[in-house]
Amino acid sequence: MKRFIYLLIAISVVSLVVSIPMMLFFTDTRAKIAKETTYLTEPLTADGKRIDYFQAFSQRNDPPGMKTDDNGFRLIVQAFGPPGSLEPELHGQYYEKLGLPATHTPTTPYLNAGEYISNYFDTNPGEFEKAKALYIELKIAEIQAEAPPEMAKRIAEVRNPTFFHYEPRILSGCILSLQQKHLAQFPIVTEWLLEVAPALEVVAEAVRKPVYAAPLVRLSDEKTLHDVIHTVSNATFHNALSQSLRLQASYRLEKGEIDGVIDNIITLRRLGRLMGKQGTVIDAMIGNGIAHTVFTIGPNENLEFPMNTEQIRRFLRELDDLPQGYEEAMILENERLITLDFIQSIMFSRERRELLSEHLGSSPLFSGASTSYIGSPISTGNKPAEFVKKIAGRLGYNWNIVLEEANRYYDHALDPTYPFPEYYYANHWSWWQTSFRSKELGFYFGKVNRFLPISWLSGVEQRFDCSNNLQRIVLAMLLYEREHGTLPPAFTVDTTGKPLHSWRVLLLPYLGERELYDNLRLDEPWDSEHNKQYHDTTIAVYQCPGDTAATGQANYSVIVGNDTPFGLDGQGRLAQDFGPYTILVTECNFKPWMKPDAEVTQADAESLTATVTFHGGAMNYGFLSGAVNFLSNTTSPDQFQKLLNGTAERVASY
Repeated sequence: MKRFIYLLIAISVVSLVVSIPMMLFFTDTRAKIAKETTYLTEPLTADGKRIDYFQAFSQRNDPPGMKTDDNGFRLIVQAFGPPGSLEPELHGQYYEKLGLPATHTPTTPYLNAGEYISNYFDTNPGEFEKAKALYIELKIAEIQAEAPPEMAKRIAEVRNPTFFHYEPRILSGCILSLQQKHLAQFPIVTEWLLEVAPALEVVAEAVRKPVYAAPLVRLSDEKTLHDVIHTVSNATFHNALSQSLRLQASYRLEKGEIDGVIDNIITLRRLGRLMGKQGTVIDAMIGNGIAHTVFTIGPNENLEFPMNTEQIRRFLRELDDLPQGYEEAMILENERLITLDFIQSIMFSRERRELLSEHLGSSPLFSGASTSYIGSPISTGNKPAEFVKKIAGRLGYNWNIVLEEANRYYDHALDPTYPFPEYYYANHWSWWQTSFRSKELGFYFGKVNRFLPISWLSGVEQRFDCSNNLQRIVLAMLLYEREHGTLPPAFTVDTTGKPLHSWRVLLLPYLGERELYDNLRLDEPWDSEHNKQYHDTTIAVYQCPGDTAATGQANYSVIVGNDTPFGLDGQGRLAQDFGPYTILVTECNFKPWMKPDAEVTQADAESLTATVTFHGGAMNYGFLSGAVNFLSNTTSPDQFQKLLNGTAERVASY
């Protein structure tokens, strides 16, 4: 009997020893509502247990003029209705948030080009066959002009109906991907442009309003900000509008309607900037995408209808008047709310907890990616890690630690003096510790899930500003050419042929720097005693924001050579001697902005030894057409040479 009792005691002790750690392993510690955890202490949900981050987000981002005629987005919704991705049950709430009647009926019909053309082909099979034959003919001509290495294969693919699976929806997309000069050959495109013109006029008016704000709506309080932003996204809606505006610009350019082309470009640039200011990473990425694509439209591309002086001046004025892009601090604060709201939803919802393993699949801890914030990453082949990953949704976490850790990344991003999180561990069993896996979860949601897109975004914004600088420089060159009869020389020379001043000096009056230009003595060398005092002047338009330059430095250059628009004799060359797809200005290593004899040479440009990119793998070039293109470093030497000497028939952007 004693033995039996001892056995029971032993079993009980072992059970306690095993069960207590297991209970701790699977037991949660709920987070308290406090500044260091939930960041906000109000507003609360109806049950008083959680922060209503959705309400807080709306209070923070909805401007005073959202419900008035000052809101450009309200004007668009009033005309077209809500975005197509919005559930019908939410239409009334969406209208009311914009100050419109819940039963509002859209006033202006709008259908994007792809849908319009596809619907037409569905009901007109004979026209579909004609359009297909014309598309194949034009596409083959484009391929032959491009002369790629696998030209025969690509032509065979275009002719092969089983490869392209031609049908109305596919063919409409194929047609819209053709070069702009071919679009006018399809009557249905012209028909669509005429029908959609009133709708695009609404967009052009909307982007000039003082406010541009889209509301967020939800079906229930259970929906998180993450849910709402991904399901009620304006991305598809705005991308469709931008495609329509680009097509209209291409059509107008072919017809010689240059003022209309400029209107389209400015509308697109404004639309992209305003979309980027809606407050989230997704909005900023979409906005940057819209604004970037328009750089490839060159309003000076049609040789029969070049821009006149007033059109160039207007274009420059409009560029100077563009709204600012996204504010990083605002996005960081908004993304903090989205992150904390999502963490809170996981903490309270068993259903969302089950999805945790899926989310952690992207974590560096499990993907094997190395970072400076954690120790040895756990690879996908590590058995303990794989097991923990599978049961991650059932594990216990200290949610105070999770929220505090996520907050620390945002605090550091907003204030670099705030201490950055550091971890000290070196084995794969750390995830069995509640405190560690709670920190890692906070790391994932604070750093990996949100910060990586933000860091990528800042690089894209720098590329946008660089492209904007190059476009303004090209327009200034065109203005110089209209007034002087030639493009600016690479440098001016004295009577003996000695270089005096760079082309950058000659363009100052066209870039808002008339006073500086008047203060320089152009008949003296750039480094004369008088002119030296201006060497440290920084001209922002001559510096790529992708890198930090010393004062008085520039990193944009013309390319000098026998075949380029800029010779070595100090004389300007005729613009009409070069095609629209001719490079006028490129990124380069930093050099004194006034120095006249430090330009990139044709030989160096062709070998890519002097042109430099601050945007990774490709660089920006400004073209005679007024466009800016992002070209890959792998562009073929033959194609690049044609872009330098003005014989290229098109530009293939990166």
